[in-house]
Amino acid sequence: MRVLSIGNSFSQDAHRWLHDLAKANGKDIYAANLYIGGCSLFQHWANVEQDAESYDYEINGQEPLKKISVKSALADGEWDVVT
Repeated sequence: MRVLSIGNSFSQDAHRWLHDLAKANGKDIYAANLYIGGCSLFQHWANVEQDAESYDYEINGQEPLKKISVKSALADGEWDVVT
């Protein structure tokens, strides 16, 4: 299962442990998180409209790999769940 979340520190907190919890229960999950600490829904929408590469891109609860836009993350594979 591939899960992508777009959020703030709350999505970061959830994703910190999601991959490890799934693995410990025998589930294979690829959990990606785009986040900006304290980001509002209004700012997320503005970032989408501007295709802004403003998001830290974390995979499986690890440190951010790079800055990326929502559009680029959505194109980074087929997602089963996007939150």
